[in-house]
Amino acid sequence: MPAALGGEDRPDFRPGIRIAVLPFDNESVSDRERLEPFRKGIADALVADLSREQRLRPVERTRMEAVLSELNLSASGLVEAKSAQELGRILGVRALVLGSFSAVGETVRIDARIADAETGSILGAGEASGETKDFFSLEQTLAARIVEGFRAIAPGTEEKAGSRSATGAGAGMAGSAGGGRPQRLAVFPLEDLGERSGPGRWGEEMAACLTKGFSGGRNVEIIDRKRLGAILRELASGAGGQGGGGTARKACEIAGADGLVLGSFLLFEGRIRVHVRLVKTETGEVVAAVRAEGKAGDRSSLAEGLAADLLAAGK
Repeated sequence: MPAALGGEDRPDFRPGIRIAVLPFDNESVSDRERLEPFRKGIADALVADLSREQRLRPVERTRMEAVLSELNLSASGLVEAKSAQELGRILGVRALVLGSFSAVGETVRIDARIADAETGSILGAGEASGETKDFFSLEQTLAARIVEGFRAIAPGTEEKAGSRSATGAGAGMAGSAGGGRPQRLAVFPLEDLGERSGPGRWGEEMAACLTKGFSGGRNVEIIDRKRLGAILRELASGAGGQGGGGTARKACEIAGADGLVLGSFLLFEGRIRVHVRLVKTETGEVVAAVRAEGKAGDRSSLAEGLAADLLAAGK
């Protein structure tokens, strides 16, 4: 996936790249409703791979979605320089990853591009195509190509030493907990991408499994989930019942948590894919992201196992 710009036209990313991965546009002719969850699913898959790379600092998706809503923008409109600049300014990002997918009959094509948030210029583009039933695999193919694109436009961007695992990787939370105290984490219900209501029927269950998985970790303290729930309800009540993308971070600040544990899951073709992210409360950046895929009946064990993977990736 070659970068579209080079030489003097290429932005200087040497200090590091704070990036935002936007939900993808669904332009499908076939199975449009069934594939709608992949708008966020593709973004979560990209974050899991991009968070492995040196100097790439993804912004948490829910924060970015809240800003898009406030600006009354869609992802597709952000190639316009003015819109890209506004989003980049608010989020403090230098690059945006955005794209679309389209299914016709039994085939699907996913297109993605990397845009300079300051100018709206397209820096790189790539695609993955194949049978719709293989959507999960196509996501990973696309993610690998976007990673290659960032390596092309930002020399020195490479996978962090020791970051690769079977499920994902990330940066560290070093320095987020002071005085040698344990890192305090707040675990939120996982988002069911196939449901408009958020966690759906399994979101709370999988969050409880994550919490169980974290219990064996050293130097980790989990915020009591009942207390966290009470804080969230109070914040939602004060906002007229509307939680908003920043509510989780506000709850973490009140609870004194160093990081948020957020995630999503998606059922497709008899399989379940789970993504979990560790987000630094102070900055809203994803510092580690992991994923797992398996049978729907294995969701509890998948979630519990991801807790250990996330702790390892977040060191």
